[in-house]
Amino acid sequence: LWPGLFSAVAYNQKRQQQRIRLFEIGRRFTGSEHEPEEHTELAGVITGGCRPEQWAEQCRSVDFFDIKGDLLDLAAYLGQEGEWVFRAATHPALHPGQSAGIFRAGEQIGWAGLLHPNTQQFFELKGPVYAFSLDVAAIKPRNLPRHQSRSKFPRIRRDLALIVPRDMAYADLMEHIHRHGGEQLIEVELFDRYIGEGVADDKQSLAVKLIFQNNERTLTDEEVNTAIETLLAGLNTVGITLRS
Repeated sequence: LWPGLFSAVAYNQKRQQQRIRLFEIGRRFTGSEHEPEEHTELAGVITGGCRPEQWAEQCRSVDFFDIKGDLLDLAAYLGQEGEWVFRAATHPALHPGQSAGIFRAGEQIGWAGLLHPNTQQFFELKGPVYAFSLDVAAIKPRNLPRHQSRSKFPRIRRDLALIVPRDMAYADLMEHIHRHGGEQLIEVELFDRYIGEGVADDKQSLAVKLIFQNNERTLTDEEVNTAIETLLAGLNTVGITLRS
């Protein structure tokens, strides 16, 4: 579907339309000529300003995080918030270093990124153009959101400074933390990154905030400390250690 969308962007740009948002749902065929496989695909493109022009504030051009944000909003609408993971990957139509594969439950469901300069030149496109594609079958069925009462018991915060391989993606770090953090770990947030003296050249120091909470009772310090020890033991197996 991308070629048709890119041509539509070029058509609109030649008619002085600069802020463009397009999407399309259609069929895509993979496999061999003798054994083709049909897939339904959702694809889209964005280019131009991040919002309509206004007098009070200058508008920046869209970037990768705009299209990623749109896709994460779609995931939340489908009841799949937190299930889509973006990992750095290369696609011949996308710019290396500014493209990502989209994964759900360990399986790739799509692509997102900035168009490769060769692709942009071929379609005579102006300015940065970002595109995405999703396998519709892989994001269905919709899981309807369910109401969950907020816990009345206190949240307990712990901050950790972790030594992480520099080539490890942020999404992979979050996946490892959630996998080993236990059921009481309800929130993880990165708030600092350090590279320099005291940290090996192939490592980075990442500071994360961990929030623990139970819906039925107040957690004790001993329980949280045990969860932290279990988490660190699990992280050690993938080369992540606590910064001393």
